[in-house]
Amino acid sequence: MKRVIIQAKTYIIGYHTQEFRYHKVLETPIECRAKDAWLGKGYYFWVEENFAHNWGQDFKNRKSGFYDVYQGNLDTEKCINATFDEKGYYFFKNSIESAIKYFENNGVLVTLEQVNRFLADYWKKLGVTGIIYDDLPRNRDDKNRFFSNLEYIENHKKQFFYYHKRIQIVIFDLKNIHNFELHLKKQN
Repeated sequence: MKRVIIQAKTYIIGYHTQEFRYHKVLETPIECRAKDAWLGKGYYFWVEENFAHNWGQDFKNRKSGFYDVYQGNLDTEKCINATFDEKGYYFFKNSIESAIKYFENNGVLVTLEQVNRFLADYWKKLGVTGIIYDDLPRNRDDKNRFFSNLEYIENHKKQFFYYHKRIQIVIFDLKNIHNFELHLKKQN
């Protein structure tokens, strides 16, 4: 993870990928409001530029054929660090499991959207400003995008060793994103 120190405060540099927009550069990141957003509503950033590129190539170039990568300085001081901090991980995990149990005990169908909406209020009450989490890899048959991994040959068949975390940060409020700017324009 790249970091920058500004006026004695440390920020993580995050990369935000969006569809290329002719004649328009974003001034702020676009908030993800998808029902299936795995960390809920917020502003999503990758901590490594190569994953921002992979996301653009796979999901953010459908209309124009191109994507842009922006960068911003992320204030993660009050984020749950569920990737590198054991306490943060178990707090995050237990919070999700408690929300699921609450819905099940009340006869409510459990969906990702329901859990995230429920937890959004909880995070806000606790002063949580975002979540740092490993976007779990998945095996893909068509290509080995998303991963920076050690490739090895065994019995003339390519196999991959998935060890590189795909870390994303969701920030819930724009005030925790500083110096947002275009980093790479019109990639394909």
